[in-house]
Amino acid sequence: MAMTDVVRADEVGRLSICADDTCGGVVVDLSRSRSRRFCRTACGNRVSAATHRARRSG
Repeated sequence: MAMTDVVRADEVGRLSICADDTCGGVVVDLSRSRSRRFCRTACGNRVSAATHRARRSG
């Protein structure tokens, strides 16, 4: 429903692809700051964990 509302309101700039490389989900950013990068919380957690592991090992 959110995607329909975005298209209907001509706010297509609020649609993007998830920032997680292993995911191809669509992000419908309805936040005020338009800063949402991930389609789900799980994608954000996965990327955060991976960057943490990379910092700790290097």
